[in-house]
Amino acid sequence: VSHQKIMNCKQRFYYDSFGEGKGTMKTNSVRFAVVASILAVVVLSMLSTGLGWYFNEMQLKEDQVIEKSLISLQPIITLATRNVEGGNLMKLRNRDAQDLYKTNPGLLLLKMKGTSAGSPATDFSDAIPPTPIEYQYAKEGVDASILSSFAQRADSTFREKGFFLDKDNALLVVRKDLGVTNDGIVFAVFSAHELEGVWLGVLENIGLVFLMVLAGALVVGILVGNWIAAPVVKVAKNVTRA
Repeated sequence: VSHQKIMNCKQRFYYDSFGEGKGTMKTNSVRFAVVASILAVVVLSMLSTGLGWYFNEMQLKEDQVIEKSLISLQPIITLATRNVEGGNLMKLRNRDAQDLYKTNPGLLLLKMKGTSAGSPATDFSDAIPPTPIEYQYAKEGVDASILSSFAQRADSTFREKGFFLDKDNALLVVRKDLGVTNDGIVFAVFSAHELEGVWLGVLENIGLVFLMVLAGALVVGILVGNWIAAPVVKVAKNVTRA
């Protein structure tokens, strides 16, 4: 009798666990847990990959913007140095200079200022005192008033690197000292529009791959879930028959 009671208790336990649809519920729970776990790992891995790709792409774009802007500014610095030193404002304003400023379409604002070296008196001419020289160029349609605000910002950054990258407004501000006898500087503001939409480009590149990997992970999760749940289904069927 005691043996029969034990068998009845065992059957009752399995029946309560798997009988009358409970086996199906537990099987589905196992499948769901397996599929959800695999998908979670895949999604986290893809997000990590996407973020790494985004930051690398952003750094690459930043380096390109800075390098291109500094290279295009070099002949302007040479022009400014020569004519600030010599006190020749007209050569900073003439057509040739304007064409030089327009070489890089990304140059939005440019300000050159300093003090000329002057010259001592000679037997044939009077002394020419040092003269303040200042000229500002603004690309058509650009509000030149923003230059003054940038000129007062991030002084420590200018001293350390010579430029300041404003990612929020997609602008690169460069400050360079002129090699003149008296003080002279060049301020330039370049467009950094290449930084805009980087995340969208990354999303376009990995979007299809992400969907394909996600679909593959879903199939694998279902197969593995079925494989793990198979013993539960078998026990449930045996108990139901008993």
